[in-house]
Formats: sequence, C-alpha cells, structure tokens
Amino acid sequence: MQESYWSLEIENFLVRILSGNPEDPEYKKCTSHFYKITGLPLNTTARDIDPIIKHLFGCTCTFIQTSKYSTMKNAYIYVDLKNYPNTITNAVNTPFNGSKVYIFPHTLIPKTCNMCGSHTHITNNCDDKNFTIDRYNRKIFNKKLIQREVDKITINDDYKTKFNHVISLNANKDRQNTSLPNNRQNHIPPNNTQR
Repeated sequence: MQESYWSLEIENFLVRILSGNPEDPEYKKCTSHFYKITGLPLNTTARDIDPIIKHLFGCTCTFIQTSKYSTMKNAYIYVDLKNYPNTITNAVNTPFNGSKVYIFPHTLIPKTCNMCGSHTHITNNCDDKNFTIDRYNRKIFNKKLIQREVDKITINDDYKTKFNHVISLNANKDRQNTSLPNNRQNHIPPNNTQR
C-alpha cells in the first residue's frame, strides 16, 4: 500500500506534492475522487486514521484548517479512480476514538453539523452530550481530542545533530525572554518632531 501513496512522510508529517496546473492530467487524477470524513478530533493526524485510509484504498489525506472555535475537524481522503466504486448512494458512520465519524463520497457531500459532523441535523439541533451550559444558558461544546501520552514531535537523530545548535539557541532565547522584566511599559519613545 505504501507504494501507491501520493504523499511523502517526513517525521510526523505527510507532505503532498501536486501540480499547480488544475488542467494537468496528474492533478485531475489525484484530486477528482475523494471521501470527506467529518467528526474527527482536533488533534487527529493521518497516522491516527490510517486504518480508514487503508480501508478506502486512499492514496493521500488532507485536513481542513480549523479555527479557534472548532470542536472537531474534517479530512479528505483522495483515492485512485480504479479503487473508487462507480455508484455510492449513501454516507456511513463508524466509531472512532469514542465517538462517530462520518464518511461521505465526493458525489454526496451534504451540509453537516459543525459540532459532531453528522449530516442528519444542523448545528443548532445537535444532540451531542459533550457540552457545558454557560451563565447565559447557551451550550458550549467541548473540543474533541485524542488523549495522548505525550504531544512531543520526534526529531530524526541525523537532523538533531545537524541542527542542535539552532534548537539550543532558541531554547536559551526563550529562557532569557521569560527571565527579563518587561521594561517596555516604562519606555518613552523619542520625540521625532522636526523644527
């Protein structure tokens, strides 16, 4: 399966290289058939949904950018035409990380709930129980996250030896910035008026 991927894995990231010309046959091949996955936790990576990607014969995966108000995120899994069924008439849901994710073919992309990813209701009518009530009696939905032991990015030993001096310089700079008092409040800008 790895040989048919349209992306390159570098450390913990997937890099997708695609032609800039939308009329290019290779561009069309890599973007014309896809599935939309909704309801994913905010910190989901391509590695987390690898079983879904493999099940759908996916070649690459991209995530939609989230905002600070997002409670979940969406992904697109792109597949080759030969692995895409001719007729798909419905969406499916599957359990993932204690909740449901929804898988839609590119021929069927309805409006979905921004809180849970379901297509059966709009956001105002979301029945997800993962919320708190604020003092104005409004539902504040909790962000969906995958619980991880550590959120640390691993660095290849070769890169670490090459760039360790940069990493240590940045670490020292951060320590100096936190230890110095903030003198900007007392700073009076010079008077630049000309006579």
